[in-house]
Amino acid sequence: MNKIQELAVKAFPGSKPVIKVFGSLMTGLALVSSDMDLAVTGLTICDRASMIDDMHSLADQLRKWDLIADLKAIDTASIPVIKANISLSKITKEMGKVREDGEIEQMLPIDITFDDSPPDLVGV
Repeated sequence: MNKIQELAVKAFPGSKPVIKVFGSLMTGLALVSSDMDLAVTGLTICDRASMIDDMHSLADQLRKWDLIADLKAIDTASIPVIKANISLSKITKEMGKVREDGEIEQMLPIDITFDDSPPDLVGV
């Protein structure tokens, strides 16, 4: 998630975005098939149009990360969302833990939404 935080900072120069994990991974109720739910907080989002612009800015940055696959920025959803997969096997390789057993590619689905609460109220 540190890389996603880094990409969010690049996507929103002059702002202080914070990536927060929520949902079943945080509550300990995640299943093997669960995705990772992330929220971008700390931005001033005036309306839906600016939220969609912000979503596309972050999606553009995420596309540059070679661990991201199948990225879709869905701006027609009731809550605009970025859906993507993170390659767990590539993360393992980056961490120096190369698997030589020919294991099938494992992907971690992620959903990224935006918290449109005013930045001064985030975390209150």
